[in-house]
Amino acid sequence: MNDDREPITGPEGVEFEVLGRAGAVDVRPAPYIAAAGASDLVSVKDGGLFVCSSTSGDIARSPSWGEGVFAHDTRFVCGFILSIDGREPVLLSSSAELSHLANFNLTNPRLDQPGAEPIEQMTLHIRRTRLVRDRLYERVEIWNHGRTAARTTLQIWIETDFADIFEIRGVRQRAARGRV
Repeated sequence: MNDDREPITGPEGVEFEVLGRAGAVDVRPAPYIAAAGASDLVSVKDGGLFVCSSTSGDIARSPSWGEGVFAHDTRFVCGFILSIDGREPVLLSSSAELSHLANFNLTNPRLDQPGAEPIEQMTLHIRRTRLVRDRLYERVEIWNHGRTAARTTLQIWIETDFADIFEIRGVRQRAARGRV
C-alpha cells in the first residue's frame, strides 16, 4: 500500500486502496424504444446481413424501432414500403419459420377506381416472399380472386440512408453525411 494514501474500509470491513479517481461521467439516456414495437418485428438473417420489418413486410423510417436492411454495422435501407393504388395493403398473416425466409400475406383495401367499379376489399391476394441469402430478394405475387379483371398500380418505395449502427442506437451522430 502507498504510504501517502489512506486505506478505505468497505461495508464488510475489507480494506482497499484507491489508486485513482474518475472524472465526471457524461451519462446519456438510452433512446426510446416502444415496447410494442420490438415484438411486432419480423426478422430474417443470413450471416452478417439481416432485415427487420413490420409484420406487413414494410420498413418504415422509425428512429426507435430499428427497422431496416443491415450489414457490416450499417443500415443500408431505412424505408421499404409497398402500396396498392397509393394505399396500404391489409395484413392477413406473416411468418418467418426459417431464419432466412419470411412470407407476408396481404390483401387490398377497398379501391375506388375513377370511371370503373371499385375493387372490393379481399379481392386481391398479395404475397411478399423475402429471402436473405448474401443479399435481399423480394418477390411480390398478386392473385385476383374476383370475377372480373382488376386494374391497379402496385408501388414499392425504397429509401436509403447508410446510417452507422451506433447512430441508429443513439450513441453518436455524425457532424456531416456524404451524398450519393
